[in-house]
Amino acid sequence: MAEVPANDWLNMLRLGLVVAALVLVVLAAIIDVRKFIIPNWLNAALLALGLVFAVVSSFHAAGFNWVTHLACFILFFAAGTLLFAAGLLGGGDVKLFSVLAFWSGPTYLVPMLVYSAAAGGVLSLVYLAKAWAAHYGLIATKVIAVQRDLPHTDSDVTVAPLGQQGFLKTPIPYGVAIAIGGVYVFASITGQLR
Repeated sequence: MAEVPANDWLNMLRLGLVVAALVLVVLAAIIDVRKFIIPNWLNAALLALGLVFAVVSSFHAAGFNWVTHLACFILFFAAGTLLFAAGLLGGGDVKLFSVLAFWSGPTYLVPMLVYSAAAGGVLSLVYLAKAWAAHYGLIATKVIAVQRDLPHTDSDVTVAPLGQQGFLKTPIPYGVAIAIGGVYVFASITGQLR
């Protein structure tokens, strides 16, 4: 039986870490669609996997540049915190973007942003179109009643005063778009494992 070289074992371990991270980022997207939240445990697990990947990669011939990857994490966390404070991004989204910035490093950072932004634009259009259609009665997702026309009941009717049920305030699970950028990062890392 032939002995497996050390770099092959390291690559198998690195591949396992990347696949586990990929599963978590897809799970983040699914949870965000269903609950509009990305749990802290999930972001922490992705970061832990990234740190283990970094340590293992440090022993690989290609190495790992801790400084640039940490700088990407810090930059994204700082910028994301400002966007969170402005009400433009959710806290889970900021953490997910920051963790993925650590994984991507400067090598995959810009493409990750491009994929996430493009996916976010499409996602926003889909959710806004759906909300617009529901708002104007083109699709029946739920009944919207004006208080003066219909008394409040405990049925499936949502009672809202006129002007408060704007479709532009529709929540959008941006974790899905961020996850698409993450899928690009993990696919790119997998392609570079050697």
